[in-house]
Amino acid sequence: MTDESRRQTEATLSVTVTLQKGLAEYIADRAARSSQNESDIVNELLTDALVYVYGWPESRFQTPPSGIVRMANAILVQAIDSGADTVRIVPTQENLQVHLDRHGSPLPTAAENLTREIPPHLHKPLFNRYEHMAGPFGQRVLHPDAAETGMIPVIHSGKSYNVGLRFLTKESNAIGETLELTVEGPVETA
Repeated sequence: MTDESRRQTEATLSVTVTLQKGLAEYIADRAARSSQNESDIVNELLTDALVYVYGWPESRFQTPPSGIVRMANAILVQAIDSGADTVRIVPTQENLQVHLDRHGSPLPTAAENLTREIPPHLHKPLFNRYEHMAGPFGQRVLHPDAAETGMIPVIHSGKSYNVGLRFLTKESNAIGETLELTVEGPVETA
């Protein structure tokens, strides 16, 4: 290793250590001042970082929702904007994979925009968020032929959409159930 590369490595390590200490202090301080536990704060920070790094459309939300809410909304907005009629969210060991399809065919541009390195630990909070959005009928029925178990009403760009929700059993590469969302709309409102 040359002296220059050694100096660069030491500088990088110094910045990393400083960042880790600063984040640990921030998380501890925020946990002490709020009802959130440290795990929730870390999840929110990671999600906010993903939104920032990947440019998900946080500006489209009227109020600043928590990170997981922002992520759930961003996936729905991307699906609607790309014209997808089906969204499948598959948890794997490495990440959560988001697949957008239209009439059974993958949407490559949308898939590139959404199939991110979403950490697998966000699987349950994200699925719980969609279940919550679907209301009392958004309960999990793990069967490949299960009918939609809930409906999420969405208003985007002044138009109404219905997003059906269904939880499917594990796929071959998945570490848990898969969530399938079906987008219908825009729909007429009475």
